[in-house]
Amino acid sequence: MSILEELIESANKNNISYLSDVSSNWFYSRINSMAESSRRKLKDEIISYEKNPLLKKGMFYHFDYYPLARGDRIFESYDRKPLILLLKVKEGIIHGLNINYLPVNKRVPFMNKVYRYLVGDVGGSVFENRIALTYPIMTKNKTFIEHKVIYRKYFINRIKNMRIIPLKYMKILSVMENSRFPTSENTIYSDVLSRMREERIKQTRKERKTI
Repeated sequence: MSILEELIESANKNNISYLSDVSSNWFYSRINSMAESSRRKLKDEIISYEKNPLLKKGMFYHFDYYPLARGDRIFESYDRKPLILLLKVKEGIIHGLNINYLPVNKRVPFMNKVYRYLVGDVGGSVFENRIALTYPIMTKNKTFIEHKVIYRKYFINRIKNMRIIPLKYMKILSVMENSRFPTSENTIYSDVLSRMREERIKQTRKERKTI
């Protein structure tokens, strides 16, 4: 039995509902207690599911990314192992939400909100359905503030080893360790929100001047 199968079986034995708010924290606790080698093996088992899939909106993907160079220096701020919710593909560019840019304590609530948009769970497995969550819906929903931090674009010709991640494994993968960034995810998240607040303040001042 694989590590992934053992984890799912253990969750079932403990009556952990996969789509419940509790499940992310349960998985995070269990995975965090594993040896590093076991965590790596678990991640490999998940991301090796299906290679080179067709690109579909509303699906999750994992891939290796080779960013453009600026002079003789690669953009260090780019995540080389993105884990994205695909929004659209246009003119050779993938638009998506890379949850790796979220700290784990922000990622878990975000994934729970995403799961609440699952299409119909009556009369069949909820995992067989796609996510009915579009970017316009997300931008209008104030609870999805994370999209402002994790929206990213990727050139398709700089992507390798594209893999689709089945919905039923996304919650597990989302609470695992990130790719390593030059700065912490907490810093990235805080910096973006800080800039957003500054922009809102500037916009408010402009509006007041026009009155």
